[in-house]
Amino acid sequence: MEIKDSYNAGVPADFIQNEYMTIEELEPILSESGYICLGHGTGRRGNDDEIVESIFSEGLRTKNNSLALTTIGLSTPTPELKQQYAEYGIPEPTFEGLKEQLNHWQHLDSQKIILARVPTEYINQLGDKGDLGGERYGAFMVEEVQANGNTTNYLDPRFIVGCYDVEKKAVKMNPCFEKTLTQQTIETLKAKYRRTLEKTKQRIAGQQQSIVEPIQEQQVDDIVEKMATGQYDENGFPILSSDSMTNSQQLDKGKVYVKSMGFAKIGILGIISILVSVAIIIFGVMLER
Repeated sequence: MEIKDSYNAGVPADFIQNEYMTIEELEPILSESGYICLGHGTGRRGNDDEIVESIFSEGLRTKNNSLALTTIGLSTPTPELKQQYAEYGIPEPTFEGLKEQLNHWQHLDSQKIILARVPTEYINQLGDKGDLGGERYGAFMVEEVQANGNTTNYLDPRFIVGCYDVEKKAVKMNPCFEKTLTQQTIETLKAKYRRTLEKTKQRIAGQQQSIVEPIQEQQVDDIVEKMATGQYDENGFPILSSDSMTNSQQLDKGKVYVKSMGFAKIGILGIISILVSVAIIIFGVMLER
């Protein structure tokens, strides 16, 4: 049975009724394909229930508006993480290992660890690795304007599973958590995901000042679209359409030459190299902070 009303739409009834659940009982949630799990220790001063309840209802406040700087990746045995560990020759993650990680949290001796779960589909893999301004994980954020006019990003409570209590060896469940994403949540994710891609486009466009021949807006759109959809040539560069090339540019195995200078000069290649380097981060997304 699933509750379909109010903020808890899509959440199984037992998640609301059971205040605490063990890590083993949460196995179907923490090991589900298509998600990554993150942890945030509340610190020595955050070990009381009042702070936890505030996070459940208002969301997790991020450090410098970056989820990457606020959380640590959890070694949850998802199919994707198991495959990645195998490729690197690392013993596959287990729930015993996860409990060890939680019981000996590496930050400020935290006794309460917030557990979050976000769908990888809406992580901007092209975004800044440090999640600068929420460029990478912005789809999961709720923005709050402070009295000084600055905006603060909070991780939406719908992606917060609960809080692991080291003393109880169990997770206090968050009633706002959505195990099954509602259609409204999915539409919100899509809209915010598009905003993160726009931030990436703006960052790329801002780097064109140092390029011999500036990249046009159409080229920026083309690069982001091709990288987002995995359209690369044999050399690993995004395949640009002929319409997005300027008359003075020639694409040759991923390189753009400016003919008018009389010899080869780097044009769009500099930006493409940066983007490809960022895109490679996808292979390590499960292991990053």
